[in-house]
Order: sequence, then C-alpha cells, then structure tokens
Amino acid sequence: MYPKRFTRREILAAGVGLAAVGTASVRLRGAEAEGTSFSADFFRLCDLAARELNSPARKVPFYNDSYAVRALGVAYDLKHDARHLDACKAWAERMIGFQQEMIPAGAYYMNYGRKPGQGEGSWYVADSSSIALGVLATSVRCSDPTEKDRYLNSARSFASLVIENFIGPDGGICNGHWPKFAGQWWCCSGIFGSLMFLLHRETVESRYLEVGLGAIDWLNRLDFETAGPMTFAEMGATMPMYVLEAYSAAWPYLQPGTERYKAAVAQMDRALTWMAEHQVGRGSSIALDYGSQWGSKMGALPFHMLVYARQVPGHEDLVAAADQELRHIVHTIEAQPQPGLPQLVVFTLMSLAERVSPGAIYRSSR
Repeated sequence: MYPKRFTRREILAAGVGLAAVGTASVRLRGAEAEGTSFSADFFRLCDLAARELNSPARKVPFYNDSYAVRALGVAYDLKHDARHLDACKAWAERMIGFQQEMIPAGAYYMNYGRKPGQGEGSWYVADSSSIALGVLATSVRCSDPTEKDRYLNSARSFASLVIENFIGPDGGICNGHWPKFAGQWWCCSGIFGSLMFLLHRETVESRYLEVGLGAIDWLNRLDFETAGPMTFAEMGATMPMYVLEAYSAAWPYLQPGTERYKAAVAQMDRALTWMAEHQVGRGSSIALDYGSQWGSKMGALPFHMLVYARQVPGHEDLVAAADQELRHIVHTIEAQPQPGLPQLVVFTLMSLAERVSPGAIYRSSR
C-alpha cells in the first residue's frame, strides 16, 4: 500500500522548515578548532577504507561498506584525492552490476541472501537502503553527467521498487522479503526514510519527501522500548543508529513548532538519554564490546549527536559529549586492531566525517 498522501500545503511547509533551519544554522562554539584534532584520524581511516573496500578478499555484507563509501565521499570533498572517489565508483559499479541481474528489478544484492538471477529467497529493504545511500553519495560527487546519472538512476530504481511495494498502511517501511516479519519495521523505516530525504534534496521530487515525512510520522509514534520484532534490549545501539538515520536527514524538512517537529525532538531526546547511559567515552560503566556485531554501531552514534547539535538550537553542548565518545572509540580502534576494515571503523568514519566536515555526509550536487 502507498503511504498517506501529503497536501501541497504540507510539502510547502516542509520547505519553509528547510529555509528556516538553513538561515538560522547553529554555530558550534569552537567546533572548527576542536574538529582539527580528528582530521588525522579521519584521513588515516579513509586511506585504509580506500585500500580495503574493493579487495577481492573482503567478504562482508555490502551494507557494511556503504558507510565507508559515504565517508570517502567526504574525504574526496576535502582533499580531492582521486583514490577516495575512485574507490567509491568501483564499489558503486559492483553494486549496479549485481542490481542489473536482481529479481525484482531495482533490488540490490546484499552479498548474502537472494542472489542475482534468483526469483526467491530472503531480500531486505533495510540493508539495501544502506547500499543505495552509498551509491547516491557517489553520484553527487561525480562531475561527469553520464556517471552522475548512472549512479543516481540506480538509487532511484531501488527507491521506486520500495515505494511501489513495501510502504505500509501507516507510512512505515516493510523489510522486503523477510520471513521473520512482514509488517512495518523501525530499521528499514529509518534507513529508507533517510534515503527519501536525500533523493528529494538531489531531485526535488515531491514523492520522495512525502514518503520520508510518512516514515518520520510512523517513527514518531514508535515506542523504542517495546518495538519488535528485534527489540531495543536485544540490539542496543543498532536501533538508535538506524532509526536516527531518518531524523538526521529530516531535520531541515521539519518545521519548528509543528507537532511533527516536537514529536521528533522527543524521540531524539529519548535516544540521547540512552546514549548518555551507555557511551563508555562519557563515563558509562556498562560493559559494551565496541568490536562486536551490535556494539560496533556505537561508532555511528556521535554522528547523530553532532547533526542534532548543528540542526536543533539549544543542543550545542552535545558537541563536547560527542567528542568524548569519539576519542574513546578512536582509542579502542587503535588499542584493539583488527585485520582488514572492521565494522567499528566504517561506522566511526560516519561520525568523524560529520565532525571534520559538518553536513557533508548529506550534501547534494545542487
């Protein structure tokens, strides 16, 4: 089913919100000077990602590497080092090559589950949305119009597949062909919701904004503590990492003072409370393995803190808190080295990218 259709007035109101936030952008005190201390870490890890991303020996789900691709795009913005963009393009070309053989049309191969050419088997909107974000991040940095359109059209093809088949009756997103659960789910709603806002920013097509706002409305009604089928208690940092993808991309389109905006702030504040209680870099005594499957998602949480501090007035102090946690995570990466390109590194690159170049993760070519 299609989500609720928003009126022209609602869409225009979202545009007003974008203008208001853009012109009243929060200046983070001392952010420029403090951020320079993370630059060396960012570029060192980006160089690692550029070397490892397309290695034939690398056997991980592709959603994982999409976060490194998005960070490498920011590194390219800052240094114009061709190695960074070339790694993104090579990765995106692999994704498109697999996509051209996938059933249904527009789907991405996840490097597990349903394979190219197969007409049945598990296939997930959530992980595929992460892949689409990496392909889109590559597109917006291409100067050649043919390359740009190739990558953009890939992300648009995936978006059309989901919009036409996997939007739930309440605006939440369903996770494709997932035998575990067929309903609207927080993970794909967060990641695909983010993609919708970024595709709207790039194309100015209202349908993407409509779906993105519908996902926000559904997430605004979500009770983190009871939502399933994979629960907050079970997944820990994974839930805020993915759910907040939608919010972090949506802030420019949420008009301050509206019920939608206030509900979004309330959800973000709940997530921040959890972070304050669990982030070891900020003094939490809760034992968390940052190198584990779920614990590695802690690497991306400072990203959402920094975006919130920049976009929503009154939260500038979050920068210092994010810095504390980022220093701990970088120290963990250095003190507990793992071969190749570990999950903790790719997720941490998102946070470092936002710290070094605020807003660049969500940039468009416009």
